[in-house]
Amino acid sequence: MHNMESQHLTNDNVLTFMDIISHHKIEIPVIQRDYAQGRKSSRINPIRKKFIKDLIDALKDFSKSIHLDFVYGRVGGKNQKLVFAKNKEAIENILLAVKGYADQCNIDFDPKIKVPDTINDSINSNFIPLDGQQRLTTLYLLHWYILKRIEVDDKEVTLSQLKGFSYKTRNSTKEFCTFLITTGTFLNFEKDKSITKSIEESPLFYSIWKKDPSVQGMLTTLEEIHDLLKSVDDNSLIIYWTNLTKNRNITFDFLDLDDYEQTDELYVKMNARGKQLTDFEHFKSWLHEYTKSNGIKISESKWSDKIDTKWLDLFWKNKPENTFEVDALIYNFIKSINLYEYITRTPKEPKNKEQQSGIVINKELIEKIRESNEDKGFISVAEFEDSKFFSSESLDFTFSCLTKLYDIDLGQLHDNLKNITLFPFLGNANKEAKLPFIFLSDNFNPSLPDRVFYYAFLIFISDNSIDLSEIETTEQLKQWMRICRNIIYNTYIQNPDNFIDAVKAINELSVHKCEIEKAISTENFSIKFFDSQLKEEIKKIEYFDKSDKWKMKIIEIENHTYFYGQIDFIFNLLDNQNDYLQFEFYCDKLSKIFNQLEANNFLFHRLLLSKGIYLVNSNSKYSFCESNAGSLRVRQDNWRKVFNDETKLKYLKAVLDETTSLDISDSSLVNYSKQTWESFFIDKKYIQNISYLQNRLIDWQNVWDIKLLEKLTLIGKHGDLYSYSLYLDLKIEKSHIKYISVNGRRSESNKPKIEIELNNETVILFYEPNFNSENCAFVIEFGSTKFDDNSEFIKMDKMMVYSMNKSRVAEEYGKALIAISKLLKSILE
Repeated sequence: MHNMESQHLTNDNVLTFMDIISHHKIEIPVIQRDYAQGRKSSRINPIRKKFIKDLIDALKDFSKSIHLDFVYGRVGGKNQKLVFAKNKEAIENILLAVKGYADQCNIDFDPKIKVPDTINDSINSNFIPLDGQQRLTTLYLLHWYILKRIEVDDKEVTLSQLKGFSYKTRNSTKEFCTFLITTGTFLNFEKDKSITKSIEESPLFYSIWKKDPSVQGMLTTLEEIHDLLKSVDDNSLIIYWTNLTKNRNITFDFLDLDDYEQTDELYVKMNARGKQLTDFEHFKSWLHEYTKSNGIKISESKWSDKIDTKWLDLFWKNKPENTFEVDALIYNFIKSINLYEYITRTPKEPKNKEQQSGIVINKELIEKIRESNEDKGFISVAEFEDSKFFSSESLDFTFSCLTKLYDIDLGQLHDNLKNITLFPFLGNANKEAKLPFIFLSDNFNPSLPDRVFYYAFLIFISDNSIDLSEIETTEQLKQWMRICRNIIYNTYIQNPDNFIDAVKAINELSVHKCEIEKAISTENFSIKFFDSQLKEEIKKIEYFDKSDKWKMKIIEIENHTYFYGQIDFIFNLLDNQNDYLQFEFYCDKLSKIFNQLEANNFLFHRLLLSKGIYLVNSNSKYSFCESNAGSLRVRQDNWRKVFNDETKLKYLKAVLDETTSLDISDSSLVNYSKQTWESFFIDKKYIQNISYLQNRLIDWQNVWDIKLLEKLTLIGKHGDLYSYSLYLDLKIEKSHIKYISVNGRRSESNKPKIEIELNNETVILFYEPNFNSENCAFVIEFGSTKFDDNSEFIKMDKMMVYSMNKSRVAEEYGKALIAISKLLKSILE
């Protein structure tokens, strides 16, 4: 054991915290970060808890100990005597010359300088840590807490030594450390009371300190120390203190960099390069020990070496530009790929009540693995251990995937699959995503369906019995990936439960991966989770067998941005199921329509509405259907509700059959004469009634009460169909007219209205859907304006009312428009 009677610390020593603090002040330098070990975050919390628990466990028994690796830095001021000696020699040489002059003058003069006894390297030196700041701070707090709780002979001396610990980063941190020693030890900490609350209630505690992140961290650490030690009696704490100090149960290796005569530049560089191991480096070390201690057999015996060589090269070769480290990419890959086999081999729920305590899938791991935020996505090794996340099977699959991805030509593989993995399935309209590379780079954030699709890809390529260089195998892969793509992207996979079911289903289906089309076509074939879309895939295969032209056209139309692999409705449009020419015509026409759905002033929507009410409804909301394809849910809630409705599909067929060309025409609308609420969207002059609907939604209560929704609900801006239509008609004649939508909740004072500048005043016109039990009405409010021709209106105080029968409002609107126009023109001067 090192003898601390020496004047300063030397290299290659195994020391304790008290070894340093009793001989040197410890000063955390400005270049160091705040005390992060006390930070509250999902990443730091388990690390801090485990570290503090390990420290305390090491104090419970003399035979226990813990070694905290290296602490290094520089000890400044330790050679003050040497510096003084050098200065003394130089000055004495000057004084010798002065003595010669003094001798000539017979003046007594002593050129010797007496060395003062007050120079003490131990008292005047500072230890400035460059690595170990976090551990030293935690140890400082542990020493303070135990010493505060107990009475020992050297307590005051030790407290005086602890005063030597401080932060140079902020004055507030330094002041808080002083507060702990001078005041904190006298505070009365109750067993069941928050130690933080006790400290903050002290009149000498400054509230501004709470804004200091290091002070916040120290309080958090003290809270956790208190939680673990508050029930420990004083006698036991004295034993802990003895093991901490005299028995030296907590030690570390100490390195004084000054002994290597390096410049300050070295210290700055060492601090700036990020001394801490990455999460991946910690993980590798843990995984090696975990597999060894748990007897987990891995087929790839050299996996640890390959992670640092061949597999590392795989990620470096495919990393995004301006990326200078790939540890995070590799770690994300291993977690993500291991997750697949973990899911397939772990029960989703307990099989019965007797197995409640058994291992089931930890769904939180799924969310954390896909989380892009490093803190929220942090997974402690304890979570891996508790969940039994890694097994022989899962690691074999992960490492097999890495080997295959390294060995095969990924670029060629992408070329073979790009007509299957293209947008809208992967990536977006402006950026291509390449399936073989999606986990080798961080420039693509895969969704849950993307992750299931990638699993299907890996299951195929990682199979050692399959030769990917053979042409026949390439075709098998294409068939497998196309079927998987269609069933995955047309099934809801939006949460961990869906994801688990999908992964298990793909694993079940993978038995047939080399003959997938033949397998699913067999009688009574079923994969429950994907059964709905599998039925369509079986029908497509039947058409593939008819001829190559059927197959080519089906594959072409299912790749359309909107149809997204689901085209069963087109088969249902056919008059004859074997009529290829009609099928081709519908495919080409629908493709053209859905490439520009809102072209020609919403012509397609208006044509469809003229055939029948195709709008998709949910409660009182009716949708004209959005043009944006969006997510699967958006598709399902829009045009697919038209495609999958037998009546609405007839309206669609009528539009398609209306012309023999691929272009739709407005010729059938020219003579459209129905007077219904639909006509206020179909008529060309009312096109703005549709464009007003930013989300293509109306609120339909009755034929006389239809609201245009600018947003999604009535709480947002909205207008009335008939008042807005009246505004569109009147503004043709009136230049000083504007429409005011509801802003917020509707009330008597806040309703949609038309403002018209007439005779130097603003006249208000609004629609009242429930004027009385039988009638709706247009109401004109005015002040001093006088109207001549008002015989068709009900005259009320400062109001003119034009009433209409509720059920016939669409038919009577035309007369109302004529009457209101005539009234507005009949102003008396």
